[in-house]
Amino acid sequence: MIFRRGLTADEPKIALDVPPEIGEILALLRATGDDHSRKVGFDLLGLPSEVLRAISQLLREIRSSELNWGNIRRQALAVADVVIVGTAAIGVPSTELIRRSKEVARIEKYRRRATKVFTLSIAPQNKTAIFEYVDYTGRALGLRCEDRAIDRRRTTESFRHAVETSETNEKGVCGSNRKFEMLLRKLES
Repeated sequence: MIFRRGLTADEPKIALDVPPEIGEILALLRATGDDHSRKVGFDLLGLPSEVLRAISQLLREIRSSELNWGNIRRQALAVADVVIVGTAAIGVPSTELIRRSKEVARIEKYRRRATKVFTLSIAPQNKTAIFEYVDYTGRALGLRCEDRAIDRRRTTESFRHAVETSETNEKGVCGSNRKFEMLLRKLES
């Protein structure tokens, strides 16, 4: 108002004070113009600054990491009550990358017992957008049948992993790992 009234010659710069990567995400969401993008943008702006810094750090790490053709790389971290999930891939169809991102986000949200999850999928070969998929969910955690299946799978995998690591060093009488291989076959059946 001071500038408009002519009381100062310097026009003030009005802008958001967010990390540059968050600014890029917001600009792309704004350009999309649909309701979901607008909602994610407002939700993103409502997050605490430490969460925004973590999201931008995750985006920088994913952009600078070496990716193998056809593999999906994922990273997850928890800051405050928000789980941040980032996935990246080269040579993976966009639909598969998005599907896997949603699956990883659901698993991480359940595993960490979080109430909010921010998901970001990146395909570096896409030169028109910095991300393939972005979403923010702030719903309360409810235990669904799918989540119970995740929990059963996690406990089974944890047990199997614990058995594998404890038996790995034991050799059979002849010095081979046959004892270990037979134990693994029993566990798998």
